[in-house]
Amino acid sequence: MRGLPIANVSAVYVQPVVRTRIVIAALVLATAAVCGGDGSASAAHPVGHSLVPSPRGSGASTVFLGGGRVTYGMPILTLNRGATRIKVLGVHLVEAEGMRLIGARVAGPHRPVYQFIAVRGFPGKYNRKSVPALGATIRPPRRGWGMLVGLRVTPGRRQAVMQGVTITYRRVGHRKVAQQTLYGTFIVCTRKSQLGSDGRCDPPTGSQRPIIDRSMPDSGM
Repeated sequence: MRGLPIANVSAVYVQPVVRTRIVIAALVLATAAVCGGDGSASAAHPVGHSLVPSPRGSGASTVFLGGGRVTYGMPILTLNRGATRIKVLGVHLVEAEGMRLIGARVAGPHRPVYQFIAVRGFPGKYNRKSVPALGATIRPPRRGWGMLVGLRVTPGRRQAVMQGVTITYRRVGHRKVAQQTLYGTFIVCTRKSQLGSDGRCDPPTGSQRPIIDRSMPDSGM
């Protein structure tokens, strides 16, 4: 394992599961067939089962003072056992505040960096062989396909946050469109006033419970 000089991650935490209404925000990547006229995800698409779901309640926080363009690298697209290839039709942020989607790419199983939290800029210099997510075909390798989510983070009085990423797709050879959400809260502190006394970007009191506190992000393999 070799550490990457990507971002100073303040905490990786578990968030208590709370039943909330999911709001799909800032849809940027989609085709006209899979989104409404106002750019929101269509509620007509059923929940799919092709992708391995991520556990609800996990997440990470980090510091990017001043905000700007950021690549978020936590989502991994892994097909369930027995699932056939899928084609990505759309990428959506879930319950995003203070950040908006500006692009998304996927990196295949031979990517040099398996997974990381976040890096400044989009597209970043890591995983140069990534391809645009829109229209990409996801196959069933063991390592899965890494998703590089491009965000523009806006400085504000409160921390920027999102609750996950929703993928719109269809199975190759089929017409039926489905959606799955890969949950994972991502918090970004953009101002020093948002940091704790130890200089870390801690989740708001009472909403998340830190379980790991470290100064380095996930490393590549």
